[in-house]
Amino acid sequence: MSKPMHKQLILAIGIFVLGTMGRVLADEAVPGEEPPPAFRVAATGARFGLGVSGHGAAFHQSEAYLKFQLPWSWKYDSGFRLEPTAEISCGCLWDGHDQGVVAALGPGLRVGYKKLPLFLEGGINPTVISPYQYPTRNFGCNMQFTSYLSVRWDVMPRVQVGYRYQHMSNASLAQPNPGLNLHMFSLGWNF
Repeated sequence: MSKPMHKQLILAIGIFVLGTMGRVLADEAVPGEEPPPAFRVAATGARFGLGVSGHGAAFHQSEAYLKFQLPWSWKYDSGFRLEPTAEISCGCLWDGHDQGVVAALGPGLRVGYKKLPLFLEGGINPTVISPYQYPTRNFGCNMQFTSYLSVRWDVMPRVQVGYRYQHMSNASLAQPNPGLNLHMFSLGWNF
């Protein structure tokens, strides 16, 4: 199987597994019944990213993700609301020569305003990559941290699109620590 086909197969399997988990775990509100549990699956989807200019421009990343709503939220008189989230993702990282696995799990924070379907999200996820040495870059170790800031738009009640700027590095756990910045684009399904 060719490397590009292998990447597409891994991504398709990841999207299927995470989407199936999301459908099984999601608990939607039904009029006249109790509201869904505070901890629930909020969304699932896929992201694709391109390296930012410079030495990291050769890198691409694709991944499937599953986002959870946590049991707390804060609403303010101004109309703003803060909602903590948790996210798990798994996918491929490649540099045009070699490919590897990237997996992350961590907390995030979503900011919304009244009923506006735009959200600002940010977070820091512990991340594991394998391998950590590529022909074009040595990331120092398998353990990385991914910090991100994103904008999400719910184009329809169930469909979301987004843009995310993310930085991945090993936080000086090992040397070298070159880091990698990516522009990520997403398409997701809200539960």
